Amino acid sequence: MKYLLIAIVFVSLFSCSSTRYLKNTNSFSKELKNTPEFQNSFTGFTVYDPQTNKYLIEHNADRYFTPASNTKLFAYFTGLSVLGDSLPGLRYKTVGKDSIIIWGTGDPTFLHHFIKTSKVYDFLRSQKRKIYLSQSNDQTSFFCPGWAWEDYSDYFSAENSAFPIYGNVNLVSIDKVGAFELYPPYSSKFLKENKSISTKNYTFKRNFHTNEIAYHAKNIHKNDSIEIPFLLSDSLLLGLLEDSLKLNIQFTDYDDLSSSKGIYSYPADSLYKKMLQPSDNFLAQQIMVMASNELFDTLNTKRTISYVQDSLLTFLTDQPRWVDGSGLSRYNLFTPRSYVELLTHLFKNVKRKRLFDVMAVGGKYGTMKKRFTEFNPPIFYGKTGTLSNNHNLSGYLITKNNKILIFSFMMNHYRNSASKMRKIMDKIIVDLHERY
Repeated sequence: MKYLLIAIVFVSLFSCSSTRYLKNTNSFSKELKNTPEFQNSFTGFTVYDPQTNKYLIEHNADRYFTPASNTKLFAYFTGLSVLGDSLPGLRYKTVGKDSIIIWGTGDPTFLHHFIKTSKVYDFLRSQKRKIYLSQSNDQTSFFCPGWAWEDYSDYFSAENSAFPIYGNVNLVSIDKVGAFELYPPYSSKFLKENKSISTKNYTFKRNFHTNEIAYHAKNIHKNDSIEIPFLLSDSLLLGLLEDSLKLNIQFTDYDDLSSSKGIYSYPADSLYKKMLQPSDNFLAQQIMVMASNELFDTLNTKRTISYVQDSLLTFLTDQPRWVDGSGLSRYNLFTPRSYVELLTHLFKNVKRKRLFDVMAVGGKYGTMKKRFTEFNPPIFYGKTGTLSNNHNLSGYLITKNNKILIFSFMMNHYRNSASKMRKIMDKIIVDLHERY
């Protein structure tokens, strides 16, 4: 009996020691100072209990961090606040008896490689009138401030635009037998083989100044796909539209949007899910453009952000520096407290099933599929955010006692590997789950 009592006390002490730094802000801050991986870096951790309306931990809660893709939570909020149940796919206006003017709305789904909807395509394809494309509402810029220019050929850097087509990327589909195809077929003329490119298996890369794609393909033994962003231009857009629709289309400077009508293309919640779970930069950016279409007669991300900050985010204590929808920009600056306040607002105003359904889910979906895999049902719903030397996690934690905690954990400027920092972060989150 004596030994059993000692064992029980030992286990109890061990269990408490694993979560001693989650007792309050002071204990967490003290423990961080004794953790080598957090030395010479910058960490913020804010935990809020919506049941008691109290903060449990506020470590650097009001300090500004580079949020990376946690920024997409604000793009999601913008979409929920401004867009309706369906995406605005196209604006159009009939002029005279034989002409129709169309304007882009920023809708990213038109002929998208992985999003299947044909409403705008079918509408345009069925036209008997002459189609004219106006860009009078277009104030988009191909990149946002603070994006890395050298990522231009990577799938996550598709350009912003008023009238996206094919997700603004070429899709290289590779077959394990050694064959490959490029979609859309119109872009095949840009392929240029270059056997001097050093590669073990295959390489496809677009020229910085043109749409030419240099490639060297050998030793292909698996199925794969590669997305390569377009270098957008008026001539490319017109060529892609005409080739896809098999119709003649011309540009016009017609700028009277009054009495224009709309075509709606795709369920908004379905897009939010495709944006948040895999952390799709292009979809996040285009949500901001579509919001501008709804708010103004111009497509301008900067203007959208200003409106949302000034008119809709009045509940934030800390004014963010917010410059894009995706989080690719290093100019973005948000505090952990801002994320907790945003997530709390969403928690109170959106039905839980609808809210959790679009988030990355621990052990199940999206960027969280391989984290917290030991828990079923899942304990985490939220969003990751990663740039080199920065990793953040914000969302909803289901605790052992079935409470919901809202937190934002932001780690910036570390020199360790991202995988190592994620493991440390996840241990702390699991300990939080066990404690409460």
